[in-house]
Amino acid sequence: MKPQCKRVLIFGNGRLIEQWRQMTKDVEQIKYCSNYDELAQYPVKDSAVLFAKVDLLLGIKLALRFKLKGYPKVMRRWMGTDVLNLKKLSAWQRLWALPILKTTLDCNLVSASWLGDDLHNMGFKNINSWEAPSPLYYQCLQLTEQHIEHRWQQKPKTIIIYSNEHREWLYKTQQMIELAEKLAEYQFIFVGHPDKQLGLSHNVKSIGIVDQEQMHELYCQSHFLIRITSHDGYSRMVVEAQQYGLQVISNYPRVHGHFAKSNEQIIDVLDSINGANPDARRYALDHFTPQKWTQTLLTQLAAS
Repeated sequence: MKPQCKRVLIFGNGRLIEQWRQMTKDVEQIKYCSNYDELAQYPVKDSAVLFAKVDLLLGIKLALRFKLKGYPKVMRRWMGTDVLNLKKLSAWQRLWALPILKTTLDCNLVSASWLGDDLHNMGFKNINSWEAPSPLYYQCLQLTEQHIEHRWQQKPKTIIIYSNEHREWLYKTQQMIELAEKLAEYQFIFVGHPDKQLGLSHNVKSIGIVDQEQMHELYCQSHFLIRITSHDGYSRMVVEAQQYGLQVISNYPRVHGHFAKSNEQIIDVLDSINGANPDARRYALDHFTPQKWTQTLLTQLAAS
């Protein structure tokens, strides 16, 4: 029988890990380690270790290292692109990579049920689906229903689109540019792509990579998030958009969202919406809180 874990050691660094740290800084059972020396400060025998945001080879290396060190529970947080990269492995890569990951990982945390289905179909066990909250959670709580209703009275309506350099194929960037050309009455704001000249339409503005405060301001003045992708997790942007009172249109199932794939379907959905979605906001504010996310991690300790 495995010993009871007393703490979760979250290993790694970068923006995502730092955001997690901000939201759990007062939780005694969750510790953050950016390198192996910091990891060595805690006993192996009663610690679970969690890592995220790494490529395939580093993920295998970490899983093997932690398992050989004797950690009773090794966990990985799988992003949408992580699962996509697994699905794109060649037959011989799957032959050696998947058995290592499946035998070294005791728990696989994914952001959406369909990512869990993908892992399950590849033979992974112990899959838990949840989406981490955003540090913007506390800022969006400042918005009142009156603020949101007032925003929806304004024109033109603003649509947020996410894109990424070298991954335009993943985020359907060309399709979104073509959509903007058909909808001159809407303002399209592209975020995340460094090309400030993205698209030629007068109603398209590309603002590049933005920080949390800029996203807060953008959400406060926008009406829709359209997220049509080749592959996706639940997406923190979807959670944030709903918490700020935006309507979400996506080609993946989102609770209280609107489903569409083609531009024609998107236009039909846009034509059918004339206000905010308070049910979506209540759901997002209730389900994606730092407290519930923390409890999810601590539940993994109890399950060890």
